[in-house]
Amino acid sequence: MNLRNLLDRITFKHILIIWVLIVVLFGFFYFYLMNDFSMLYYNQKAKPVSSLLDAVYFSFVTATTTGFGDIVPFGLFKMVAIIEVLFGFLLLAVVTSKLVSIKQDVILSELYDISFQERITKLRSSLLLFRQNVNNIIHNMQEGNRNERRIINNVDFYLVYLENIFQDSLGLVAKNNKGSFIKQLDPMNTEIIFNSLLQSLEKLHELIVILDHYKIRWKSDSNIEIIKKDLLINEELFERLNNSKDMIRHSLEDLNQRKDKVTRAILNQLK
Repeated sequence: MNLRNLLDRITFKHILIIWVLIVVLFGFFYFYLMNDFSMLYYNQKAKPVSSLLDAVYFSFVTATTTGFGDIVPFGLFKMVAIIEVLFGFLLLAVVTSKLVSIKQDVILSELYDISFQERITKLRSSLLLFRQNVNNIIHNMQEGNRNERRIINNVDFYLVYLENIFQDSLGLVAKNNKGSFIKQLDPMNTEIIFNSLLQSLEKLHELIVILDHYKIRWKSDSNIEIIKKDLLINEELFERLNNSKDMIRHSLEDLNQRKDKVTRAILNQLK
């Protein structure tokens, strides 16, 4: 465990408890190890400290660098007091570092939220663009524009495009990861994204049906492999979705039914 992780795990309550305990221990050290050569001395009374409470009081005054001067150290205790002062400064540095770390985490979290929302928007826009382009291909074929080479080139391109979108979806729909800045999709965005993914697969199935109807020879090994890979990624996405406890049950069941239906339909067309 590095220093940054240690600071992240220590709370201000822990720091306060550690500080109080160490200061009290220094007070016990001053009192019980006092001798003729090393002692705490009442400045006004001109006699050694005889109270444990006063020794602990001196320890607190020293750790906070207050320095009232009513009790002064002699002998070895001068060096011990310096060590305690250094401890006080070190603790102040830890508290400052903790405050900076919290502020930094807040800023990073806000930036991550913005980036995360941009990724969601980009994914939805990409899926919408895919469906619109597939619609254009279908519309052109139905209007009689059936240039096979051009259609096949478009199909090849948009199948690769869809594969990239599904790959991006895997990164967005995170597993149950509790690491720093790993944000989970909220139920509303989850349902929207999975609906959009299924609509894209349904549009892909519609395209395949039209292509086969017009006897367009699009079924290359690479295209079939890409579609099957998309279906596998979709299965993995739904596995993550089904392991989530945030989705409403009936919405989850509806999504799974649509997924099973479109998956069977596409696989049947690939035979």
